[in-house]
Amino acid sequence: MNAMLTDDEIAALMHANHADVFSVLEMHERRGQLYVNACLPGAIRVELLDRSTGLLRGPLNRIAGS
Repeated sequence: MNAMLTDDEIAALMHANHADVFSVLEMHERRGQLYVNACLPGAIRVELLDRSTGLLRGPLNRIAGS
């Protein structure tokens, strides 16, 4: 499992037939760790900014097959 998404969830997102996209997209906390999942077709690079400080928090990594 990558970034807390199953292979089936990734496939459903890529084929635009996931039943509840907001259950897997956006920011989620699981087991005390924050995860950010996004579906941004055509994006070359995605970086996460802290809204309150404007500081760069880091890049989002592309999941293979997405």
